[in-house]
Amino acid sequence: MKTRLLTLALLAALLTLLISPASAAQPTSGSCGPNLHWNLDKATGVLTISGTGPMEDYGYSAVWYWTENRSYVRTVVVEEGCTTIGKTAFAQLSNLTSVTLPSTLTDIGEEAFYGDKKLTSVTMAGAASLGPYCFRNCTALTEIVFPEGLQSIGHRCFMGCTALNRVVFPGSLDTVDVYLFIDCNALRTVEFGDGFTGEGCAAGAFMGRQHCRTEFHLPDSFCNASVQIFDASTDIFYARTGSTAALTLGRLGLAFSDPAEEHRITKMYLFDEAGNRTGLRLVSIGDKTWTDIELADDYTEIGIAFPSTVTRVILPDTVTSLTGRTFSGCTALQEVHLPDSLTVIPAHTFYNCRALTQVNIPSGLVEIGSYAFNNCTGITELTFPDTLRTVGSYAFAWSGLTAAPLPDGVTSIGANCFENCYSLTSAHIPASLTSLGNYAFSGCGALGGSLTIPAGITALGTSCFDGCRNLSGVTLPQGLTTIGDQAFSYCAGLTALDIPATVTAIGEYALGGCTGLTEITLPAGVTTLSTYALSGTGITAFTVPATITAMGGHVFESCPSLASVTFEAKLDTLPDCTFRDCAALTEVNLPAGMTGIGAWAFDGCSALRGIDLPSGVTAIGNGAFKDCDSLETFLWPSAVTVMNSSVFYGCANLRHIVIPETVTAIRDNAFYNCIRLHSLYLPASITSLYAAFPYDNITFFVDSGADYLIGQFEAHNVRYFLTDTAEELVVLPEGLTAVEPGAFEGTIAQEYRIPKGCTAIGSRAFAGLKSGTVIVFLGKDAEIAGDAFDGSDIFFVCPYGGTVLNWLREKGYPVYVTWYN
Repeated sequence: MKTRLLTLALLAALLTLLISPASAAQPTSGSCGPNLHWNLDKATGVLTISGTGPMEDYGYSAVWYWTENRSYVRTVVVEEGCTTIGKTAFAQLSNLTSVTLPSTLTDIGEEAFYGDKKLTSVTMAGAASLGPYCFRNCTALTEIVFPEGLQSIGHRCFMGCTALNRVVFPGSLDTVDVYLFIDCNALRTVEFGDGFTGEGCAAGAFMGRQHCRTEFHLPDSFCNASVQIFDASTDIFYARTGSTAALTLGRLGLAFSDPAEEHRITKMYLFDEAGNRTGLRLVSIGDKTWTDIELADDYTEIGIAFPSTVTRVILPDTVTSLTGRTFSGCTALQEVHLPDSLTVIPAHTFYNCRALTQVNIPSGLVEIGSYAFNNCTGITELTFPDTLRTVGSYAFAWSGLTAAPLPDGVTSIGANCFENCYSLTSAHIPASLTSLGNYAFSGCGALGGSLTIPAGITALGTSCFDGCRNLSGVTLPQGLTTIGDQAFSYCAGLTALDIPATVTAIGEYALGGCTGLTEITLPAGVTTLSTYALSGTGITAFTVPATITAMGGHVFESCPSLASVTFEAKLDTLPDCTFRDCAALTEVNLPAGMTGIGAWAFDGCSALRGIDLPSGVTAIGNGAFKDCDSLETFLWPSAVTVMNSSVFYGCANLRHIVIPETVTAIRDNAFYNCIRLHSLYLPASITSLYAAFPYDNITFFVDSGADYLIGQFEAHNVRYFLTDTAEELVVLPEGLTAVEPGAFEGTIAQEYRIPKGCTAIGSRAFAGLKSGTVIVFLGKDAEIAGDAFDGSDIFFVCPYGGTVLNWLREKGYPVYVTWYN
């Protein structure tokens, strides 16, 4: 038994040695090159390389890379004498934190320190070249300083060094491969030593960082202007003013800051196409505490430069141009001195500078760009030189200008140039002007006096003077062909406007809202009255001339004084809303050939008592006579088979309407709120009636054959009676006990028969009947309201006498007592 146990123990020990020899026999020293030796002190974690000459290349196979040894390595010290670091020599050492390299070193191989994620310190006394991916994914490395003598760096050397913040290169560096710092998104500073030219840098050498602003400190010697090696859109460059590096950046179109200056001032050198230096541009002043700035004479051009805190700026006379948006957003800026050498104030130069109150306009200025003084509410007065030729779009929109004394010589005023300058009271439009943009003076409510539009203007653009309510007069030139949409809309102070004979087009709402215009004459060349063209004007009468061949909707809408309109034009249709809300309109003479009345055409014409429609009318639109309060009678055209929605909606005085046998449909709300329309005869031809709304005030009459109508009335509990025709006999039904107040007021039947059982006649029940109407009482006793027959020249038949007869005689009405036959 003991012998067997001993044999098993020896066997187990032997298997342990065979299975894991490294755990027992893994070396801690050995050779790593022809004359190099390595030694690992597990107690201290120091791996030392000693000897002379090159190191072997490895494929992740160095002895210290073995599983147990690699966990001990925390420090690598390569002693003097070693000349190369082999490929992947120290890669993937999971606990390596620091490396010290000797001055005798010339080359470091590919991926030599790849994946050393705890490496934080690299001390390098010498090296001529770094291989590709040399420090790839060393994610803890924050800074590295290379010694003089380094000449080349392989591609993606620091790829994935996500904590890398600062790198210092020597002046000896000559060759840099592509994407050196790809994904190094924490990199903030890269410094180059004297002598570095950048000529050996490949395109994209320092690119590949995502949204990272890196400062590159360049020596005077930098001169590579042939390829793009930096992220120009995000990087910041430091170079000495006047140096080769600064000039090189200028040729690349990159701005730089001079580190010797007290405050960070970013500038850019300018060059012509021949490569000759033409000037120096100020790009940015980064000090956020500056309030008063006066620049030296070196600058010739100013870019987007100044902080939001600046209150006063003086530019030197050497400045010949601004790049636009120079002061945009300088909300505290109050005063600016511009040099006389400026010929252009570019777009957005003073955009939104609300505190700006003082700025001189250069004596040789030719152009003011778009939005240049937009929203400068503090600017109230500017003096423009005679050299000015162009003022851009929105240049002074929403500014505080009180006057616009543009000099003769200006040829173009851009769109919206003075829009909503609420304090602008006067403007001079130069005789030299050939272009006046849309909305040029729109919303200038205080602009008064009279303006003369120069002869060079052939078209007035959209809303040119829209809302200039104090403008009293405008002289238009002969040669003008177009008055654009809303050109003079809401110019309420305009009392006269002589439209030249050359005008052939007047746009939509061109004169809309000009309440002071009481007379308007259209030139013969105008063939179209556009939508809203005369809406809201003060005209009292108008003749649509025969030259008009087309007309838009709403042409006369909301003309409060318009009383009469005559059409000489042969128009087929009266457009939608033509006379909407013309409250004074009493007379309209429509052309004989007109066949259609548009929707809401007379809506709100509250003074219109009647209208003669042309005999050929075949269509009347929705709401055509809505809210015509004075309309009393209406003869519906026989050719119009449908009474559309709301056609007589709100006609409060409508008493009588004749609906011919040709009508087949009555749409919703056709007679809604016609409070005086007490009775209405509907012909049997109607096969579509919208009955689902209140008809409480209307008594309907139909003949016995109107099955559809009777069915609708029964289904919706609508009151109706049977009669022969609308013009002859109304027989009130047996069982009727009372005639309600106003029930037949203003109706036009020839005879009404009141049944025997009716004992009450309400107030004005038969008031306002036509002369000669007969009312027959088949009963003899009834209580009759004193005003039941007011305004009616009628006579009565009372075959049975009684209280009815007595009451009628007391009132003096003519009564026949013979038996009714």
